[in-house]
Amino acid sequence: MQLNLSALPRRRVAELIALMPQFSESYFSYTVFDTVLLGRYVHRKNRFGRPSAEDLAVVRQCMETCGIDAYADRTLSSLSGGERQRVFLARTFAQSTPFLLLDEPANHLDPKVSELLTEQLLSWSEGAESVSLPEAAPAADAAHGSRSSERHKTRVSREGSDAAGQSTRLQISHTVVGVFHDLTLACRLADDLIVMKDGRIAAAGPKEEVLRADLLEEVYGLDLAARMRADLTFWKNIR
Repeated sequence: MQLNLSALPRRRVAELIALMPQFSESYFSYTVFDTVLLGRYVHRKNRFGRPSAEDLAVVRQCMETCGIDAYADRTLSSLSGGERQRVFLARTFAQSTPFLLLDEPANHLDPKVSELLTEQLLSWSEGAESVSLPEAAPAADAAHGSRSSERHKTRVSREGSDAAGQSTRLQISHTVVGVFHDLTLACRLADDLIVMKDGRIAAAGPKEEVLRADLLEEVYGLDLAARMRADLTFWKNIR
């Protein structure tokens, strides 16, 4: 599917793509519930009206999914860093977009919270969203074949035009695009990898083909594969 994002209104882009940055600032003492509710802003017909029943249901579901429903009335300032990261993930899910951009989502998280966040992202990636796009926007891309696995390959199915006849409802599979320094996390979440060095692409493709010992040594300047094997040996001896 080809889509010219620059030709779409910002509101329409926000219905397609959600971003979870490495650091999320909070300038007001919002409650957890109100923070997650912000993810529904783009879907409101009346931006200054009350949230709809659907908005409230989506927020509650996202909070439950991220394990933060018990924190609904707490303020962000009262939460730990890991708890806040899960709140921001719930807010991102509440935006109900098919594409999710991540920037070091597990940065500064302890192993338990990082594992929970990874499981939630893996579960989310199995879903899909129904979105409305201009009739002429989607098109088959015959020149660039997808190298994603069948499990995560983006599936687009047409559901028919809207009442005005100018846009089409499409069912688009959830797709995660992320920036990671943690190779283990990248491998768990991704089917395809792009490895960068000095601002240039060193390798790209399925993770099984990209992650080679010689490439990792070239990119990182050390025998990273040997280092990871040594770490694995150490952890195997932990009782």
